[in-house]
Amino acid sequence: MIHSRRQVMVGATGLLSGRVCAADRAPLIAAASSLKGLLDEFATEFERETGTKLRFVFGATANLLRQIEQGAPFELFLAADEDSVQRLAAGGRLVSPPTVFARGRLSLVVPASSLLPLDQGLAGLVPAIKAGVIGRFAIANPELAPYGRAAQQTLQAAGLWEVLQPRLMLAETITLAATLVASGGAPAGLTAASVLMLPGLARAVRSTPIAEDQHAPIRHAAAALTGATPAALAVLARLSIGSHGSAYNVALILFGCGSSVFCYLWLGSGYIPKLLAVWGLL
Repeated sequence: MIHSRRQVMVGATGLLSGRVCAADRAPLIAAASSLKGLLDEFATEFERETGTKLRFVFGATANLLRQIEQGAPFELFLAADEDSVQRLAAGGRLVSPPTVFARGRLSLVVPASSLLPLDQGLAGLVPAIKAGVIGRFAIANPELAPYGRAAQQTLQAAGLWEVLQPRLMLAETITLAATLVASGGAPAGLTAASVLMLPGLARAVRSTPIAEDQHAPIRHAAAALTGATPAALAVLARLSIGSHGSAYNVALILFGCGSSVFCYLWLGSGYIPKLLAVWGLL
């Protein structure tokens, strides 16, 4: 019975969101760069269904967090980790509970023309690393990007952190790390699997996935910020309850709390009858 109530809530709100958002201004969304391919597709679908454009500012999660704390007028924050969103919650900057909407994966990448083997993952590159063939290795800066921290953990688990540390090219974002490899600036690197679906990158590199047990889980969390419009709340609700990235290597995870978060957001927005929103929360 609970499941059917949530299905009714999702359908009802889907109709309402189209009416509300079409007349709303384009929400400004801060998003981790690893999500660009996914969100480009999402934004196209959202505009087609609601008539509302979405505006994104992509960057390293830590840089976006700092901008929000300094007063940047973002309405949503889509981070590449949970801690950054929880920090905003602790600071009283959110109008919705944080929700995890996607799980990220790392990939080992080399230029498409490279002869370096990938069938054994990082272990297969050890001879080339020790021989000095791999003089540079690209990852996102661990101090700025959660994918950078995951890359560091992966290299440490493989016993390669110390030998590669002097050769690291620390990119500001994980997308830039992939671009460094694609352009030949680095013979190899670790990047988000999702960014390899961006135009041009898929053909410019060869890749192989990294086992998830080699690093801490990469969980993309989102929340609505103070001043979020109904259109922004609708975006968050859709991300919370549905998968829009099946064509990408970021696997969207639906959590049992997704529908509850969805109903909570609409309860706070005042754009649907409170009784209907409370019913959905049950």
